[in-house]
Amino acid sequence: MQRMTIRFLTAITAIFVNLMSLSAQELKFTDSRFKSYLLTNDSINFDSNKKEISILEAQSFNGTIDVSNMKIKSLEGIEAFVKLTKLICSGNKLTNLDLSKNLALEFLDCKNNAIEQMNISQNQLLKEVKIYNNRISNIDLTGNINLVHLSARNNPLKTLNITKNLKLQSIYCQNTQISELDVRKNKYLIWLYCADNLLQELDVSENKELVELACSNNKLNNLFLNENTSLVFLDCQNNQLTKLDLRNNLKVTTLYSNGNVGLTICVLESQLNHRWYRDINPFNEEDKIRTNEIQTNCKD
Repeated sequence: MQRMTIRFLTAITAIFVNLMSLSAQELKFTDSRFKSYLLTNDSINFDSNKKEISILEAQSFNGTIDVSNMKIKSLEGIEAFVKLTKLICSGNKLTNLDLSKNLALEFLDCKNNAIEQMNISQNQLLKEVKIYNNRISNIDLTGNINLVHLSARNNPLKTLNITKNLKLQSIYCQNTQISELDVRKNKYLIWLYCADNLLQELDVSENKELVELACSNNKLNNLFLNENTSLVFLDCQNNQLTKLDLRNNLKVTTLYSNGNVGLTICVLESQLNHRWYRDINPFNEEDKIRTNEIQTNCKD
């Protein structure tokens, strides 16, 4: 009994010493603006030393850090916030972002920076990621298995692998440099915006929940939408389509199809009264789809 008591007291002492050590250890920051934000946040800077952030303070914090539009160049020190759930750092001057230690992170908004390198490969709890308007050419999303919303537009991405992100509902990847996009495993997709890329093929046959599809300004020769019966909005302008069959897409109310030379649109007679337009200006009556472009007697 005495031996067990000694072991217990030894363990408690070790924990206490460790906590005291963490409390005494100060985080190092290279950006004064980032440090200043943390120092003025009472939820983070809670101990008696108000001039520094200790490792213990960082490890104890489990809320949101919002440092948007503060001209911050580095988030060095963020790695100590292991319980951080939400990070908003948009509108800064970041060029690198490593969040591999922030395993509790669920929401990330780092848009409108100059980020070239970023690491979120270990963040399995991430549900929403906004990385648009950066300089990211490569990103590993295979570990983000709970991702629901992804906005990555306006980045020089060469590839975008989302085959492991089975919970995705929205993808915004316009104006990148991707030539392939495999969405066949993303069966819960509702919004797919992949315009202004180099896509030659796009298979959405498995995306039966799809409501909005914007794939304009690509190099698509075919677009088969027979399985997308929930589709409401379609923008397929400026591709190389010659036939567009919408006879199964009875919910489509908005269609932009301008810039596809010789395009024939196949519909049912019941769809003829839909207010469909050739381009993005629905108030210009001259831009309505011409009668000779739409047919109700298409042959399969």
